[in-house]
Amino acid sequence: MSHDIRSWVLKHNITHTAVNDLLEILRKHKCHELLPKNVRFLMRTSRCVQSEIEYFSQQQKYIHFDLEEGIKVSIYKHYVSFPQEVRLNFNIDGLPISKSSSEQFWPILAALVNNTSYTEPFPVGIYCNVNIFLQPLISDILRIQDNNGIYINGKLIFVKVNAFVCDAPAKAFIAGIKNHTGYFGCAKCTCEGDFVENRMTFPDLKCLLRTDVSFENKTQPEHHRITTILENANIGMVSQLPLDYMHLVCLGVMKRLLQFWVRDKINIRIKSHLLPSVSDAYINMRKFITKEFARYILEAYSKSTDGKLPSSVCFYFILDQCY
Repeated sequence: MSHDIRSWVLKHNITHTAVNDLLEILRKHKCHELLPKNVRFLMRTSRCVQSEIEYFSQQQKYIHFDLEEGIKVSIYKHYVSFPQEVRLNFNIDGLPISKSSSEQFWPILAALVNNTSYTEPFPVGIYCNVNIFLQPLISDILRIQDNNGIYINGKLIFVKVNAFVCDAPAKAFIAGIKNHTGYFGCAKCTCEGDFVENRMTFPDLKCLLRTDVSFENKTQPEHHRITTILENANIGMVSQLPLDYMHLVCLGVMKRLLQFWVRDKINIRIKSHLLPSVSDAYINMRKFITKEFARYILEAYSKSTDGKLPSSVCFYFILDQCY
C-alpha cells in the first residue's frame, strides 16, 4: 500500500500537505493503521545528511555541507573512473519560503562540469536571512586549492572553480557591485546608464569592457559597493561570473517581444487568424517540460499567460527564429 501511494505521489506531483491529509484519513481505518503518519516517512526522505549548523543570531542560522565531501559523492555517483581534474560551477539564488512572508532561503549549489557533461547539483550551504554567508564556502575552496585538489582512494584529483552562475541580483550581492538597475550596474562594461521611460538603459556600445584586473583595481569606483570575501578565492570576478542567459535573453528580450506580438498595439500584434497556430506551436512543448516546473504552458492568447511565459517557451521561439 505504501509503495502504491508513493508511486501515485510521484506520478501526479501531489503536495506534501495533501499527502499528510490523505494519510490521516486512511489511518482512521483499522486496515490502514500501519501506514506512516507523515509524508517524509512514506517517501523515505533521507535524514542522514552530514552538515554543520552555525548560528549568526537567535533568528538566523546557516547550514553548511562540506564541499569536499559533496565533490567526492558526486564523483562516485556520476563517473565510471576517477577523473584527473574536475571543474565546479556554483549557483546562488534566493528561494521564497512562503507567499505570506518575505523570508528567503539562500542556497549555494555546486555541480561538476566538463566539456561533455554536467552533473546533478549538490548543496554546499543553505542560509536564511543572513547577509554575510560566503565565509564557510570560501574557506572550503581555499583549503582545496592549498591541497591542489582532493584525494579519493589515494588518487589526487585537481579541482578548479569554473564559474558562479547567478541571476543579476544574486551576482550583484555576492560580488559587492551595484545592482543591474543602477547607473553603473553593467557587470561587463563601464557604460554609464541612462534612465529612459522608467527603465535603465545602457546606450553606449563602444565603451571599455571590464576585466578581472580592472575589477580588482576598482578602476570605476561607482560600480562597487563593498569588497567581498569572494575576491580572496582566486576567482575572476568578471570572467567567472557569467551573464544570466535565461533572465536576460529568454525571459528578458524574447518574453518582451512575445508580449508585444500578442498583446500590444494593433500595428505590432500578430494577426488574429495566425495566433492559434502560434499558440499550438508552443502548446506542443508541454510533453518536453518536466513535471518539476510549477507552471503549465497555456494558450498564447489566454489571459492566464500574461507575464507568465516560461523560459522554455521563449527559448523555443529563439531557436525557431534563428534556425
